[in-house]
Amino acid sequence: MLTQSSIFSLLAVAVERYIAIFMPFQYHRLMTPRNAVLVLCFTWTLAFLIGLVPLMGWHKPAPESGYCFFVLVVDMTYMVYFNFFACVLTPLVVMFLIYAQIFVTVKRQMRRIAAERGGAGNTEGTAKMKKEMKMATSLFLVLFLFTSCWIPLHIINCFLLLCPSCPVPLPLLLTAIILSHANSAVNPFLYAYKMKTFRNAFKAIFLCCRGIGDGDEQHDDGGGNAQRS
Repeated sequence: MLTQSSIFSLLAVAVERYIAIFMPFQYHRLMTPRNAVLVLCFTWTLAFLIGLVPLMGWHKPAPESGYCFFVLVVDMTYMVYFNFFACVLTPLVVMFLIYAQIFVTVKRQMRRIAAERGGAGNTEGTAKMKKEMKMATSLFLVLFLFTSCWIPLHIINCFLLLCPSCPVPLPLLLTAIILSHANSAVNPFLYAYKMKTFRNAFKAIFLCCRGIGDGDEQHDDGGGNAQRS
C-alpha cells in the first residue's frame, strides 16, 4: 500500500508539472488546495484498495508450517501481472513520457526565447523556463532513483514466476529488498537537497516544537517583547 501510494504521488507531481508548463493559464484554477486534498485522498484510497487485493483472496494457501513468510503466502501472479505490470510499470512509463515531453518543450521554448531576444539570456521568460527545467530535473531524479531501487526486485519476481527453474541467489534477493527499502531512506534527503520548498517544509516540521516554545514565550512576555522578536 505504501509503495503504491509513493508511485501515485510521483504520478500526481508529474501531472502537476505538466499542467504548470503546458496549461499555465489554467494552473491556478486547477491546482487549488481543495483539489490537492482531493488528489491526496484519491491516491491513498486507491493505494489502500490495491494493497487489500491479496487479503481478498488472491494469495497462496496458508503454509502448513504456520509461518507467514511473504514468498509463501503472496501469489507471484499478483506481484508480477497486477502489482508490477499494471500498478508500477504503467505509471512509471507514463511519468517518463511526461518528463520527456516537458524537457523537450522547455528546451525548445528556451531556444525560441533566446533567438527572439538576440541571444540575451537574462530575460524573464528564459529565467522562468530555467526554473521550470530545474524543478522538472529534480523531480525526474527522484523518479529515476525510485525506478532504479524498485525495478531489480520486480525483475527478480518475474524470474521467480516465469522461470521457476532459474536460480535466484538469496544474497541477490536480499540485496534487491534492501535496495527497495533504501529508496525510502534516501528520498527525504534528496527532496531537501534539490528543492528549496521541501527544504523549508522539513525545517518547519523539525523546528515546530521550538517554534511553539518561542510562541509561548512571546505570548507570556507581552506585546513589547513580541514586537522586538
